[in-house]
Amino acid sequence: MDALDKSVKLGDAVEKLRNIPGFSKLTAKLEKESKEILKDTEEKVAQAISTVAKDGTGTNL
Repeated sequence: MDALDKSVKLGDAVEKLRNIPGFSKLTAKLEKESKEILKDTEEKVAQAISTVAKDGTGTNL
């Protein structure tokens, strides 16, 4: 959950930097990193949900 919050904050920062002339390469790199963080978090959440579903615990998710 913390990674998701940080990813959102990073995305917001990238949007603000995008409006500053000369920061296009930096914002592109930061945006790529933000997407990677979000992808990793999504994979971890999906794996956790799958594990809980297989165990039969927490069926009231």
